Amino acid sequence: PSPPPQSPPPPSPPPSSPSTDILCGRTVTGSTVEAPSAQAPGSYAAGDAVYQFYISQGGRVTFNSCGSAFDTYLRVYTEGFGDQVASCDDCGPCNTHAVLDAELNVGIYILLIEGYYTEGTYTVTVECDSAILNYAPPSVPPSPPPPLAPPPPPSLPQPPLRP
Repeated sequence: PSPPPQSPPPPSPPPSSPSTDILCGRTVTGSTVEAPSAQAPGSYAAGDAVYQFYISQGGRVTFNSCGSAFDTYLRVYTEGFGDQVASCDDCGPCNTHAVLDAELNVGIYILLIEGYYTEGTYTVTVECDSAILNYAPPSVPPSPPPPLAPPPPPSLPQPPLRP
């Protein structure tokens, strides 16, 4: 008898879902080990950490990965990995860790933390000069209610009833 058919390989993991716990003056930690790759334009095939944030007032933001345990590469993209607006590999004072200074305008961005063909645990501190970094953009104001229906036309006076 012939062997049973083999199952197809499991599907690739979905790209990283963005986390939103990144703010000025905070430090984020985590691991890219066995994390899915975000498959962002220009990124490497190693595991990634992804953080989405909103700049409500433009200015300079510094992402410092000096406390990380592997060779980090930091990238900032516009929303949805549209355009890469800043990147840094081995820049700054800490050898193979990145200190990325980015001048960002008002908008939604993604910070991608990856390794230069490697994975590991990361520590990234976020400092802001004049920029204001928020979790998410303000909600869109509700739409105005639809206009009211026009009032019915006035009724015409009825002639008096005759006996």
